[in-house]
Amino acid sequence: MNSATPFSKIGLFIFLCTINPSISSSEINEISENKRPAISLSNVKLDSFSQEGSLDLEIEATSLKQDTLSGQSHLKNPKVKLETPPGTLWLIKSQLGAVSRSDSNREGISEQRIELSGDVVISRRTAEGRLVEIQSDNFILLPQKQYAETLSSVTLNSSNNSTRAGKLSIDLSRGEMRLQSSSTQNVETKLRRPQIGER
Repeated sequence: MNSATPFSKIGLFIFLCTINPSISSSEINEISENKRPAISLSNVKLDSFSQEGSLDLEIEATSLKQDTLSGQSHLKNPKVKLETPPGTLWLIKSQLGAVSRSDSNREGISEQRIELSGDVVISRRTAEGRLVEIQSDNFILLPQKQYAETLSSVTLNSSNNSTRAGKLSIDLSRGEMRLQSSSTQNVETKLRRPQIGER
């Protein structure tokens, strides 16, 4: 990433907090009401690319507040971008977000978990230019597992139809989406009438 960018990298931020918990300068070191140390940043950006040059994951937020004891970060106005499979671009926007890590599994691997909530909009654009937009109240992304899901109903809009469903799960490695019914919402599709000039 260009060093002239106004954004700060979350990875560098976490590293600095680890070696120097009292770091200040442009970062704001705060103590919350329950005396747990927390650090706040504004205009945050983290990105990582695969060896092939595709975008593995990018997170932007207007503000980030991290509990330095638990490592959990809370985001405002987060935007998450990823490219998987190569050529398929995902963009997820919401009002709020949280980034955390699970306890290490038997292999000693700690997995990242990204939870987004509040007017979530998920866009998927393929290499052929086909665009699908999904709206929901929440979205959970597990980057290491290449898996994502919603816990509430979704509306999926494409060029020729609109579909309501109780929940959504995504296999990111294959770019496959699965719509399911819930106790309150069945899967319902309405065909969109072509506008004048469309085929």
